[in-house]
Amino acid sequence: MTFLGAAQEVTGLCHLLESEATGRIILDCGMHQGGDAIKRIHKDNFDFDIQNLDAVILSHAHLDLSGLLLKLVSKGFSGPIFCTSATADLLRIMLNDAAGIYERGLARENLWAVALVVFPGGYSTLDELFETLTLIQTKKMKALPVLLLGRDYWERIIDFEALLEKGAIDRSEYEIFQFVETPQEAWQTIRDFYAD
Repeated sequence: MTFLGAAQEVTGLCHLLESEATGRIILDCGMHQGGDAIKRIHKDNFDFDIQNLDAVILSHAHLDLSGLLLKLVSKGFSGPIFCTSATADLLRIMLNDAAGIYERGLARENLWAVALVVFPGGYSTLDELFETLTLIQTKKMKALPVLLLGRDYWERIIDFEALLEKGAIDRSEYEIFQFVETPQEAWQTIRDFYAD
């Protein structure tokens, strides 16, 4: 067993198990949390040969245990990922959130960002959404469309009309929030936003 992450800390868990009986398996594939998400993800590298990896076993879906699965697959891993059905269900949400954290970090760093797409649910989604709004309100970030995927979800979670009515946001900030249901609708909304 080789300890590749979360040694002397509590985040970024990853252990490589090697034996003739099981082959090469990693237990968890966690993202280091804290600090700048963009720098952290680019810095997180795998200290093993991905092509010779036989499988991944996930203990549960927290990002510090599963957050680098997307990167592992993008680097060429195509083997099985074993976990409980409950973990698999949560993983859909958690990995969307991991991708969202990365994308929102890029949007803040990239002067050419054209929109923020926010998916329902997930850890820190609301924090990231309101952090982006604060950056726009304080003029530290240019106004861009904030696309909220799934009107039913977002209208149950946030009362945008009340925020406008109570003065928490002004009309121009209210208008950056757009509900979308499909990628095509999101793309058209972005095009319409910049057509004026």
